Amino acid sequence: MIRRRDFLAGAAALSLAPLRALAAEVKRVRITNVESFRIRLPGDRDPFRVYDYGVSRVSTDAGVTGT
Repeated sequence: MIRRRDFLAGAAALSLAPLRALAAEVKRVRITNVESFRIRLPGDRDPFRVYDYGVSRVSTDAGVTGT
């Protein structure tokens, strides 16, 4: 008799097999630069209210940049 856990593990392995084969062929992306900076924005209605946000920008060797 097969247990539910074994059945689900086998089904997951079968459905992920094509993705794993594709992932093995893809070149790994490396992070090349990380920048951190602060943005200060004025409030909408109150001129004395200021919003501060911390932002990070990550660049990779594949040319992809995320903020």
